[in-house]
Amino acid sequence: MSIKSSVYPKALVVALLVSLTTSVISAETTPKGVVRSSGALPTLNAAYTPVSIEQYSRSSGAITTRDDTKIFGERKTPSGTAAILERRLQGIGAELQEELSRLKQDLLKPDSVIANLLDSFFYTKWKAVIRGKHPESSEALQSLYLTLSHHFGDDAALAEAFVAVQWWIKEKKTTDEAFTLLKLDQTNGNPFASPIFLQWKALITSKNLKNPEPEEAATREMFDCLSSHYKDDVVLIKILDAEYKLDSALSDTAKDLLDFQIQKWKNDGKTEEDVFTLLMLDQTDVKQLLASPAFDQWLKFVTDSSPEVENRKKAEYVSNSLMRHFDDEAAVTEALVAGTKIDAMRSIASTLLRIQMKKWRTTRNTPEDVFRLLKLDRAAGNNPFASPVFSQWLRFIAQSSTEGKLMEDLLNALLRHYKDEAAVTEVLVAGTKTDSTRSRTSSLLKKTNRRVA
Repeated sequence: MSIKSSVYPKALVVALLVSLTTSVISAETTPKGVVRSSGALPTLNAAYTPVSIEQYSRSSGAITTRDDTKIFGERKTPSGTAAILERRLQGIGAELQEELSRLKQDLLKPDSVIANLLDSFFYTKWKAVIRGKHPESSEALQSLYLTLSHHFGDDAALAEAFVAVQWWIKEKKTTDEAFTLLKLDQTNGNPFASPIFLQWKALITSKNLKNPEPEEAATREMFDCLSSHYKDDVVLIKILDAEYKLDSALSDTAKDLLDFQIQKWKNDGKTEEDVFTLLMLDQTDVKQLLASPAFDQWLKFVTDSSPEVENRKKAEYVSNSLMRHFDDEAAVTEALVAGTKIDAMRSIASTLLRIQMKKWRTTRNTPEDVFRLLKLDRAAGNNPFASPVFSQWLRFIAQSSTEGKLMEDLLNALLRHYKDEAAVTEVLVAGTKTDSTRSRTSSLLKKTNRRVA
């Protein structure tokens, strides 16, 4: 995934807040005007209250107190910060500095792909290196923060994120309240598009660190909040699916939320039919069905619901379900043929087309029967060759055709349906007027002319 420079502060906030949440500054290094806290940054004294935090200047990108002292900004910094920074940086060591330099070089490449940055880098490399050098978690966290500040700059957004998240935790703000405070409910229907989403995620993660299953608890809390804001399951699935397919810094989060939704349906005792209706798939244009993210989510639910059932049986269930809901062989076939052109759907669509073919054989349908089932006798412009489902009919004929006889068998099937040579000739002539069918229909027309001659 590509990490843009504007994303660094937020991504780093998430990692730092998740990795360590103990106090940062020891008593002997606490600068004047700052009191110690159990959070990831020192909480600020009366001069740095939550009210003053709300007064930070967005135009300058700095957080400002009531006495106009910039906590993180260009004009002034609290007394002693520079000295602490210098002293701490000197003690971090060449190994970490070298690692940081490599990371910075990678991040500055616009097309750089650093897979799972937070997991692979913070939870393995940095945790091992820094905790090895600083057994005390408070010292480890401060080393992390100050080193990042040294390399990436004292970014106001980074400082804001630390202060805001810790304040929310202290004030016991709910996930819903934070969602609204960060205006994630005002993102044109896609909270993932906001760079502040990572800050909200950091809050949820930090709140659940002491839970026996922190990751699952955080995902549940995040999902419940999103569900309350996007009450339509179909809309929420579209948002999550779009983010997952972006291969972004939040793709894994989106996938976790999609997986959680499936598990929730299972826990709630939902059946495959319940979910099909819940996602309003029965009200979807069947021809667009396989392109719907909701259909993909339903398929995953069908697959996960009965792990003991073999895949062939599940595919047969899906096939039967589609016919039961739509009762239109031609439309379902058109949807499946279209699905073979969608990467994520190609496999299941091809499987369902084979199952359909097998059903036709089992019920002893003739080529003429299938021709009518697929409504090829009512094709636009009297040209069944241009129909998207013609290929399925041709495959059906090919299954019983002997080698080298396919075109002849196809012509015979057309003659049996249209009853006379003139009607078949008319259909073939119509086919020669379409680029995509010209070659095949021209060959058949020559065969017809030879028969007449």
